[in-house]
Amino acid sequence: MVNYPIYLSLEQRNILVVGGGKIANRKIQGLVGKGAMITVVAPEICPEIVEQKELEVLWRPYDRGDVAGKFMVFICTDQPTVNSSVVADCQEGQLVNDCTMKERSDFYNMATLETDQLVVAISSKGTDPAQAKALKNQLAKIIGPLI
Repeated sequence: MVNYPIYLSLEQRNILVVGGGKIANRKIQGLVGKGAMITVVAPEICPEIVEQKELEVLWRPYDRGDVAGKFMVFICTDQPTVNSSVVADCQEGQLVNDCTMKERSDFYNMATLETDQLVVAISSKGTDPAQAKALKNQLAKIIGPLI
């Protein structure tokens, strides 16, 4: 897959996060405060997600209709059949990120350093998010006083 990096406005966009564990929480932390309307669906949801006030929580298994009207869908479960179903249910034009299989994703998240006027984004093209995060942390130490 050939990628094109962008900085995307999520203001008033409907976003679905399928899953309620650590990976879903990490995705949600990046979305909160960006003006998006976030819905989380999962039968079990970690307390860190539940504490968020900027989202709707649906305490149940994923249902095919959950993707309807969503601009962006994050798939964050450890259940391959659920993940495959969500990908299959998404329509043309919806942005999909399957956290378990980059080949089924339209985009990857980047490790970012952000201030009011500057964003530095680092991507491993979905191959090694831990490496991107480590580099981000190293850069933060170097450029932190500059930003």
